[in-house]
Amino acid sequence: MTKTKHAGLLLGFTLLFSLSANALASPSPPTTGTYINATTYMSGAQLDAWYSMTRRLKSNFDNICADSFCGGYFSNIEALRYNCSVDQTTGHIGMCAWTFAASNEEVDPISGSIVVEKGSWRCRTPLDQNIGIAKLITALAGSTPLHAPLPGSRLTILDGLVNDCFF
Repeated sequence: MTKTKHAGLLLGFTLLFSLSANALASPSPPTTGTYINATTYMSGAQLDAWYSMTRRLKSNFDNICADSFCGGYFSNIEALRYNCSVDQTTGHIGMCAWTFAASNEEVDPISGSIVVEKGSWRCRTPLDQNIGIAKLITALAGSTPLHAPLPGSRLTILDGLVNDCFF
């Protein structure tokens, strides 16, 4: 095989591999949508109220965890982040979800190594459509946002955890 043919084959394989890798790559998220992160949408006092509410949510979860969700296989469930998507043109919520993580560790009696099983959950908040972020923050402004009725509903964030995630 001549040097020219060899170089041509090499170039062809490189191009084919490059195209195949691009086809297998994850698609890029759309950049023309109107939904943004709730914390990007808010500012000032509303943003402060949001962060205060999410701290109380975590505290509420920590208070009930041992007696409910954290009594089983994963006994160290940690609340990571509560987040919502907001339509930047209307202020309406697209979705809210709370993420959690946990682990269970076992010692391998033969090798002495630690075997870890990881768990993670994305728990949706059962919100009605066309709820504005300001209404959600107002509804959850008390000391127990985990148990507070969501706007336009009798359901709570806790109901979402029970129905969507842990039981």
